[in-house]
Amino acid sequence: NGSTISTSYASGAVSGLGSYVERLVGFNNDATLTDSYYSLDSSKLNGVAPSETAEGLHSDQLASWWVGQLNAKTYFGDAVDGYYGIDNVSEFQAVSYFSEHIGYKFRLNTDIDFSSTTLPANFYFKTFSATEFDGGNHVLRNYSLNLPTIDNVGLFGTLAMGSSISNLGLVNAINSGKNNVGTLVGKNAGTISNSYATGSVSGVTSIGGLVGSSAGAGSVIH
Repeated sequence: NGSTISTSYASGAVSGLGSYVERLVGFNNDATLTDSYYSLDSSKLNGVAPSETAEGLHSDQLASWWVGQLNAKTYFGDAVDGYYGIDNVSEFQAVSYFSEHIGYKFRLNTDIDFSSTTLPANFYFKTFSATEFDGGNHVLRNYSLNLPTIDNVGLFGTLAMGSSISNLGLVNAINSGKNNVGTLVGKNAGTISNSYATGSVSGVTSIGGLVGSSAGAGSVIH
């Protein structure tokens, strides 16, 4: 608790039994994890290749990151008024490469329907500690997660202290997890404002239609 892992990466196979077996950090008791990744190409967990989440990078991206050249402009173009714009599902997915970079801000410029896209199965932002995700009063439709053994499950698994989500609609979401499960956010320590969700959510404890759990500095503002 209170520890920090930063600017680190892992590759290779991981295997084990139980709840706390992960590619990067097995058990995290509210430690701070920033700018750290695992290889999407070589980090198998119990023999299974990873889905694309905020902590995974492909080999070429890891190479660019290691020399300080993983650049948001490559994926989004120039920031407008301080925000990197999201205009399609590829750019939405690319947010995961920078979602733990404090100071980065993103804005959704259009509605996205995931039922007609190639978003990887069970894709979510495991931790969002960037400064802001502004939905721009747009809607994300038909998003789903099926992670019944995983804690902190939502489109944004954990929203970190000091980070915010605003002006976002999530329609017809179907999410399942274990503990701290919501459609939009699993575990909230940041600020959520002017946002809503419809759909269904299931799990064991701390289950919410919008947010699974919100404690400490976490707030939800309508």
